[in-house]
Amino acid sequence: MRTKYIFMLTISVVLMTSQAFASYVNNADGDKTYPIGDRAIYDVVGNVKSIVQGYSKMEFDENGLLKRSNAKTIKTGNGFEIHEEFFNEEYGETTEMVSIYDKDGRCISFGESEKDITYNGNNQIVRYAVYSGWETYKYTNTYDSDGFLLKSTYIVINNDEGTTTTYTKSYKVLAKDGHGNWTKRQVTEGSSVIVEERTIEYYQ
Repeated sequence: MRTKYIFMLTISVVLMTSQAFASYVNNADGDKTYPIGDRAIYDVVGNVKSIVQGYSKMEFDENGLLKRSNAKTIKTGNGFEIHEEFFNEEYGETTEMVSIYDKDGRCISFGESEKDITYNGNNQIVRYAVYSGWETYKYTNTYDSDGFLLKSTYIVINNDEGTTTTYTKSYKVLAKDGHGNWTKRQVTEGSSVIVEERTIEYYQ
């Protein structure tokens, strides 16, 4: 199980709560299984504790959920929600970010912008939408035979004008660790080619 994570890397790092609901996925650690939680969003498998990429660091509890501060978990009929409060210094008020999880403990809506997250039978994210004011981004992901993200096609919709533009990013894994996660990959979009690297820590 791997998936696109790039749109999530723009959020602030948060501390965490724990949650009993969780789904599990096979990974490169033999027959062991671990909770998915938020891990699929960040394109990792296994018992991941943290991911460091550039100046961003994401930390997970052992249920696979991002660590959060000032958060509470609310059970729902089809899963649960995590409500997290932030103080907006610019406006001098407290705002709330709500993330929604399905009955298997997988994130299907992250905060105010990332919505409609859809998984395939391998618990990989195949579709999601990003809402950003006057524009909507709709992503479709394709994976290779090893489960790595191969291509992400996204449509940019101008909500004011009703116009659409389609873009495609392709991915090539250059290095991976012993748990089956990529640690270095090439990302190509049009004439732009960049290399992404990250360091992953695991629970023992």
